[in-house]
Amino acid sequence: MDRLLRPVIGSSEIKHSMVTLKELLTADSIRFRRKVSSRGGSKEWDIFWQEELHFWSHIEPEIKKRQYRCVFGVTDPNARAVLSMTVQFNLPMKGKNIRRAGRFVQDERGKIWLAQSGNVSPGVRGGGRSMFRKLYRAQGGAYPTKRVKWPGGRNRSLILVTALDDPRAARKIGRFVHEVDRIKEKIKRGTADEEMLT
Repeated sequence: MDRLLRPVIGSSEIKHSMVTLKELLTADSIRFRRKVSSRGGSKEWDIFWQEELHFWSHIEPEIKKRQYRCVFGVTDPNARAVLSMTVQFNLPMKGKNIRRAGRFVQDERGKIWLAQSGNVSPGVRGGGRSMFRKLYRAQGGAYPTKRVKWPGGRNRSLILVTALDDPRAARKIGRFVHEVDRIKEKIKRGTADEEMLT
């Protein structure tokens, strides 16, 4: 892969990439209407369950926050009426906002990648980016961490989850979601520090 990566900041480019992402996540999925719990309570959403990969997704624009909400979880909607989110990839609708957990980035060949900051979703005490990255074990080396150059010269490292044109994109996203879930469970059980030292 080319080393030079840049964030996708144009609103039309981001929107097009988001449409592509939603299409690959909803293909071969089962649609459910479920409540999803979060720190602020619970909301009822349409979620798309990937039966074989055992994860669900929810994507929608949030105009007031100027972002696309992109949420994932592993709770089986066949068994639960209320689901818990595992990780968020909320992406800005435009611009270079580096506070969002998700980001589309582009390499020198024009390939678009879905990337994530490495922040564990809210609600897990002690689960920040530093601990996540020390615990994170990419399965099969599928999730490299690369530096992205922002306009103005600032660099930031992001986890590259998948290229949007990869035929295994949905599978790679699902594996990443399950890896986040595994790490969060270790943090909750208090075994994170122990593993970091091994």
